[in-house]
Amino acid sequence: MELYKKHELYVIKKALNTYFLGKDKENIYDSYIVKGIDSKVLAGFEVGDLVECYFYIGKDKKEHITLQKPIIEMGEIGLLKCQGIGKVGAFFDLGYEKDVMMPFIEKVTDFHEGDKVLVKLYLDKTGRPCVTQKIKKHLEEVEKYQLGAEVDGTIYMIDDEQGVFVALEDKYFGLILTNEMMPNMKVGDKLRVRVTKVREDGRYNVTASKRIHVQMDEDSEKLLKFIEENGGFLAFDDKTDSEVIKQNFSMSKRAFKRAIGRLLKNKKITLEAEGGIRLNK
Repeated sequence: MELYKKHELYVIKKALNTYFLGKDKENIYDSYIVKGIDSKVLAGFEVGDLVECYFYIGKDKKEHITLQKPIIEMGEIGLLKCQGIGKVGAFFDLGYEKDVMMPFIEKVTDFHEGDKVLVKLYLDKTGRPCVTQKIKKHLEEVEKYQLGAEVDGTIYMIDDEQGVFVALEDKYFGLILTNEMMPNMKVGDKLRVRVTKVREDGRYNVTASKRIHVQMDEDSEKLLKFIEENGGFLAFDDKTDSEVIKQNFSMSKRAFKRAIGRLLKNKKITLEAEGGIRLNK
């Protein structure tokens, strides 16, 4: 039976601590036999019943049956929690007694025990279940979203030169460009993003920022609060380096300048000639 995939099988026959399961309830000769401890999983099922079940590898390295769905199924991409890191790889919780391993060769970014990492479940050349962090090539490239669409995604990689890589709905390729990156973003974060460009190759440029008029209101309020909390003066202005702005205010320089413009228009602040922002009394 294929591991970590849902199977719908009929109970063809049952005897003492033994169940015969198959896709054809009339064909006992092409059935899967469940006996011993595993038969307790099927207690309560009668002949003719349809069973939704999964098969997994236990700590004894043998195949077992369960009615419990794995956190992600074979071939799927999803977030798994790192249970520990050993000499040859890291181990992730799939929802069963035995964790699944990520060989170090399949590791892309740094993570620690307890972190949630976006991975794909696969079988290696020996038939052993493993997970990989190399999911970029497995993300689908399709024209699914329109410009401006809001989508849930998971950050799976951050590159200071290219941007933040986001798996949209954990299936499709999304990229937050470097000028939209924020210092608090980290691998494994779930976030709501907006499509800013639909590319010809089926990939998407996205942003975690809200629509300009909404974002401008929030950014100007954030900036005003910063000024108030710093005694009515900030030693920053529209000439401040973009990286400094990003580190201190978690917004891009463009957003920072828009926020300054909004506060100037509302006569909340004054730009000092020698540099800095002063709160108006």
